[in-house]
Amino acid sequence: MKRRVGLGSAVGAVMLGILLKRSSAPRYRYGSSASETAGMKADAANRSTSAATRNFPAELAVSATALTLSQNQEPGVSASHSTSHEPLPDGLSASIRSNFEGYRVPEGKDITSGWTVDKGPGAFSFLCLGDFNGDGAEDAAIILIGEEGWKFVVFEKDGPGQYRPAFVARPKNKEELGKGWEEEILAAPQHLLLRTVKKGETWAPEADDDPNLGPMKSDAIEIVAKPIPNAYFSSLILFKDGKYQQVYREPLVAVPVH
Repeated sequence: MKRRVGLGSAVGAVMLGILLKRSSAPRYRYGSSASETAGMKADAANRSTSAATRNFPAELAVSATALTLSQNQEPGVSASHSTSHEPLPDGLSASIRSNFEGYRVPEGKDITSGWTVDKGPGAFSFLCLGDFNGDGAEDAAIILIGEEGWKFVVFEKDGPGQYRPAFVARPKNKEELGKGWEEEILAAPQHLLLRTVKKGETWAPEADDDPNLGPMKSDAIEIVAKPIPNAYFSSLILFKDGKYQQVYREPLVAVPVH
C-alpha cells in the first residue's frame, strides 16, 4: 500500500510540473527535436485555424535542390501551391523592376535557412498569391532582396498584366524592437515566411489562441517570423478599412509607397 501511495504521489508531482511548465511557456514556439525542421513540421501537424488542419511550414516550403533557375528565370508559385514550377504572374516582374530599383526576386542561391524546408518545386516561402483587397483580382505578396536589405511588398493587380505596389514594409531595427530585440529582429529575409490565408478561413497565431479572426472577408497574408533557431511566431497582414494592417504582432514597419 505504501508503495502504491508513493507511486501515485510521484505521478501527481510529474503531472503538476508539466502543467506549471505549460502555463509559463514563452510567447515563441520551440522545436523539441534535434532538428529544428523536424520540430516545426511536428508542431505544424497540430496547428489548425478551421475544421481542417493547416500545415506549416511544409505548405510554404521549397526544395533548394529542386529549384533550378537560369540567370534570366524568376521563381514563382501558382495560387494553389502546385508542385510544378510556375513563372511570376504576367506583369509582376516589370512592376518590380520599375518600382524597386536595386531589388530583385529571390533566386536559388537565396534558398537557405527557413526557406529550405523540403516540399518540392513550385511552393516558395517568399511569395504568396491571393485576392488581398477583395476586388476579385489576384494580388501578390513577395519578399524582395536588395544589396543593403530586404522589403516585403504587396502588389495589387491593376488590370491585365499590370501590378502596382500597395503596401511596402521593412523589418524593425533593434531600436524599434526595444528590450529583447535579439529574439525578435529579422536580420535576414529567410527569417520571414509567407502563406495565403484564404477567404472564409479563420486564423489564430496558434490553434484556439486569441485573436481568433474569421471567417476572412478576403484573402490575407500570414507572416511567420523565425528570428532565432528553433523558435517562431505568427502574425497576419490583412486589408481592412482601406489599408493593409498587421494583426497580433508587428515585426515590420510600413514605409511610403513610391
